[in-house]
Amino acid sequence: DYKVTGVQTCALPIYNTVYTADVSGKGNNIAGSSGNGGAAAIYTTNDAAVGPYAAYFFAPQNPDFTYSASWLIPPTNLLTTLAGSFTASLWLKTSDAFAFDSSPGSDGEGLLTADYTIIFTNGINYGAPGDVVPMALTGHKLAFLTGDNLGGGDDTLHSSANIDNGTYVHLVVTRDQVTGEKKIYVNGQLDASDFGSSATLNTPQQLIIGAQQLVPIGGSLFSPVHGINGDLDDIQIYSGVLATNDVAYLFSHPGSTVADVEPGWLRSEEHTSELQSPCNL
Repeated sequence: DYKVTGVQTCALPIYNTVYTADVSGKGNNIAGSSGNGGAAAIYTTNDAAVGPYAAYFFAPQNPDFTYSASWLIPPTNLLTTLAGSFTASLWLKTSDAFAFDSSPGSDGEGLLTADYTIIFTNGINYGAPGDVVPMALTGHKLAFLTGDNLGGGDDTLHSSANIDNGTYVHLVVTRDQVTGEKKIYVNGQLDASDFGSSATLNTPQQLIIGAQQLVPIGGSLFSPVHGINGDLDDIQIYSGVLATNDVAYLFSHPGSTVADVEPGWLRSEEHTSELQSPCNL
């Protein structure tokens, strides 16, 4: 499944809608799924982290040593959430190792991506400004890329933990647009953090699950490549930044969501069930 819900602070707009869909393609709110190159495909598997099913993404290497992709397309209106402060959460099971541990997020295998990379004729990939790759696999690490449409360049935060050990790992990324702070959590624990741009990340035109997106010169806008080989399950996207204890809750309660916080209230870092009101609204 993937879900979108709201976590509010006094500085953030109100989101009360929750989107749900089965990431295996059995549910609603999936606009489509497809494969690109060779035998790339998406299969339903009962090897799930949550519930009876997950999605298995198969993306073999093509004969010319490029990488094929299979992908799912969630609702486009989620791009508004990913342009500001947000949290993304999912379960991943893979043994892939693609690119290098330190590679930019746009060069990795896509897990959840709203980036598009322009391929110039000299073979160098240039990312568009204001893009965002919440989750990609680079080498053995999770990569979280945010762009900067103000000219500051892309920033990729990498996990310190390996995420391709062949068993399910729970991955969460957060971005606070006000400060630019980015965090990666692995299995409920804070793993890495840094500061990127505070710009609005409004360049992307398509959000996809399971692959990257490329724009060759003279080519079409939507050309997925660099697909993940492995299982994805229970994808959630929140407006706003989940607290550390909320992330730990998602890890220890697979399939659950964090309840919305009413406007003017902040969730306590110490106790998920406790709310505080520091705002004068």
